[in-house]
Amino acid sequence: MTFRFGQFSLDSDARQLLRDGVEVSLAPKALQLLLLLVQNRTRAMSRNELEQLWPSTFVLDTNLAGLVAEIRRALQDTADSPTFVRTMHRFGYRFIGDVRETQASPAADEPSQKYWLVWDAKQVPLAEGDNIVGRGTDAAVWIDAPGVSRHHARV
Repeated sequence: MTFRFGQFSLDSDARQLLRDGVEVSLAPKALQLLLLLVQNRTRAMSRNELEQLWPSTFVLDTNLAGLVAEIRRALQDTADSPTFVRTMHRFGYRFIGDVRETQASPAADEPSQKYWLVWDAKQVPLAEGDNIVGRGTDAAVWIDAPGVSRHHARV
């Protein structure tokens, strides 16, 4: 499913955020949070609900606030006069942008995804060229696991 809002396009299948057709870099957890907020845009989501991004883990309020700040930077949004993400004080967050949903389908002149990185129960599409795998926020494939360095591998 592709969600379009403002000059942005969020593809849930490709796990990709685009601004005017150019990819916007977001950490995997920030992308998950944005997708969760967009999918539940008809209502405000409590902090407790949003903590499902960290299953079986104690989550500080600063973790969630940090991800929201990253999303706002990527969307060129502000907390003072939000266009997309509104803070519901002492409760949680809500996505407030106008969203159009479309079924994601590859264009006729675009090749379908050729390569995927698969681990545990996750699949990540690999882009053409080099893909850095690691824990660094600039990694194309982000894996937050013990024993994985910031730039662990190049595929």
